Amino acid sequence: MATNRRPLRLLSIVLIWISFWSAIYRPAASAQRPSRNVNGIVSDQHQVPLKGAIVQLRDLDSDGVISYITGVDGRYSFRRLVGDSDYRIWAKVHGHRSKVKTLSIFDSGTPKTINFVISFQ
Repeated sequence: MATNRRPLRLLSIVLIWISFWSAIYRPAASAQRPSRNVNGIVSDQHQVPLKGAIVQLRDLDSDGVISYITGVDGRYSFRRLVGDSDYRIWAKVHGHRSKVKTLSIFDSGTPKTINFVISFQ
């Protein structure tokens, strides 16, 4: 009794090939979490940039806070923030604080610019 094993062998080779490539190939989007950037300027009520202002960013999922101290130009920048978290962000200097702003998970894509004004009046 002779059986033709060729179709079975071909099926085995195809299944091994599919298993191999599905284990090797992983789309980049599923391997990495999306990230975002936010930047801006901290200034006073007269639009003068504030050196030494502290900009704080709170991750609402982890409750972690990161800070940035502005330079002479009043600029700050946070890069590679987790894309699937909401954030609260504010600035403070010399005991005065700006309004708190929100960076939503829906603010994705291009870098977000959030400027702060701190009034000393």
